Amino acid sequence: MSSAPLIGCDAAPEGGAYFLGKVMSKKKRKLKMRDRQSKAQAASWLGGDGLHASVPGSAPSPEMLDDMTRRYQQKIRKSPLWDEMVREFGAEEAERILAKFRVEIR
Repeated sequence: MSSAPLIGCDAAPEGGAYFLGKVMSKKKRKLKMRDRQSKAQAASWLGGDGLHASVPGSAPSPEMLDDMTRRYQQKIRKSPLWDEMVREFGAEEAERILAKFRVEIR
């Protein structure tokens, strides 16, 4: 039985294991992590309770959520949906309905 050479250490620490493999530089490790993160894909779908999106990364701050909500509501105001809402419900009620269009984290 042949044994693989130990690379990176002479003896395993007490209760530890031997390291069998190549030693990766910090730069290489960083690049590999960045590649993994960039390969993560965003996905979106329309559910019964609204538009959903799954994106890689950490959760946005409350300020970022408020900004995204504000921009989303502005886009709705510029869309044909807004004109339809105003015709059907009136301007005041359409504004109340639009205020419920919020970006949420679940």
